[in-house]
Amino acid sequence: MKDNKAIAVIMAAGSSRRFGSDKRLAKLSNGETLLAQTVKNIAAANIEYKIAVPAKDKYYFLKFFS
Repeated sequence: MKDNKAIAVIMAAGSSRRFGSDKRLAKLSNGETLLAQTVKNIAAANIEYKIAVPAKDKYYFLKFFS
């Protein structure tokens, strides 16, 4: 029997034009960024995850999640 495993893919590649600024870096009321809080919530559920960002942003976001 195969081991069925869920993996979350966080799509963080949009330009956020309608939002008006980079949504990934938007601060929530708890002081966390939207992206950081999303990652924390998924990690707390013990789910493996991958973050999809544009190649041009890869190294910028690596410093937060390495």
